[in-house]
Amino acid sequence: MGLIVYGMYQDQKFNVRYTDIDYDVYNDASRYLVNGESPYRRATYRYTPLLAEILTLDILLNEQFGKILFSIFDIIIACIQFNLLRQTNSFIMSLLYTAIWAFNPMSIVISTRGNAEAVVCLFVILTFYFLYKRKIWLCSLFFGLSIHMKIYPVLYSLPLFFCLSNFYPSKSFFTKERLIAVFGTAFVLIGLTGYYYYRYGFEFLWETYLYHGTRTDHRHNLSYYLSLSFDFPKSTIQSLISFLPQIFCLIAIGFRYCKKDIIFCCYLMTCIFVAFNKVYTMQYFIWWFVLLPFVVPKIIEGALHHIFLTIFVILQYIASYGIWLYYGYELEFKGKNSMFNIFIAGIIVFIANIILIIWHIYVYSLSDSLRKQKQVNLNEFLFI
Repeated sequence: MGLIVYGMYQDQKFNVRYTDIDYDVYNDASRYLVNGESPYRRATYRYTPLLAEILTLDILLNEQFGKILFSIFDIIIACIQFNLLRQTNSFIMSLLYTAIWAFNPMSIVISTRGNAEAVVCLFVILTFYFLYKRKIWLCSLFFGLSIHMKIYPVLYSLPLFFCLSNFYPSKSFFTKERLIAVFGTAFVLIGLTGYYYYRYGFEFLWETYLYHGTRTDHRHNLSYYLSLSFDFPKSTIQSLISFLPQIFCLIAIGFRYCKKDIIFCCYLMTCIFVAFNKVYTMQYFIWWFVLLPFVVPKIIEGALHHIFLTIFVILQYIASYGIWLYYGYELEFKGKNSMFNIFIAGIIVFIANIILIIWHIYVYSLSDSLRKQKQVNLNEFLFI
């Protein structure tokens, strides 16, 4: 609440506003809805109408309602994370792991500025919560909602489908649980898509989903793809160059980890998707960070085993963003022609992300080996 109140002050007193420009877009779209018009009358509103419907209370009650709601969602996410972590960790360690999300400045600032990433993050976390609670119909409901809100959770479809055999072992491929998951997700997606298509026509499909396949952003884009757009004209070949490495890595990680560790699998897939995506803004960071509290317990032994490597990986990751933000600031606020420097910084950010992903895989495998070795040593000790 303190940051929301401060944001109101900064918006009035400073040239640089605290409130995210996207929040103004949401509110304008909601205002059109309240007046009985299409939310897509607001230029650059490229989200599901469901979001505008949720935020109609910004218009009817108070314009800060959405920021408060997103912040509450952050707290709910933390509570769910703690509940799941408590199943395999002590009370104190569960609190510490949950604090990675709950006290992360990035997620706090993003929500209090009025960005809606907390909504899809909540639906994703609820998907895993009900998966582990073995309530597949609720799992599929929230999975369908998460895909409806943002396209990226569709990456989890096959890993979630195959991992159900870990929860419900069976010789049959199409088990009852898998059928429930498929039809439940499809029911939500088809239902919501059909309803909004009926109301808003093709404009809904284009603005909510199809546009993002063609989107480019030269001003707030950390992606390495930005460099390709400078050197080559737009073409089918360019699109393939941007998507093929991403698809290959996603398939490889999906098949490698989907049955071994579903959350780690989805975490890595999200990191890869964000790193390779042709548009990469700071908000995308939240997509994988929301799963980090579940990953840290699985990599911490390996990370501490090579503590200097861990420190190096973290520092080079932070430094890469610092470099990009510096040149982005020069372009945005000083009006300097820093595009070439941003182009180089984007490549540095991409390399830093790849190093981070490889490090995750390495320390995860190392932690697994260390745990197995401890178990072997314990068994040998007990049988001496």
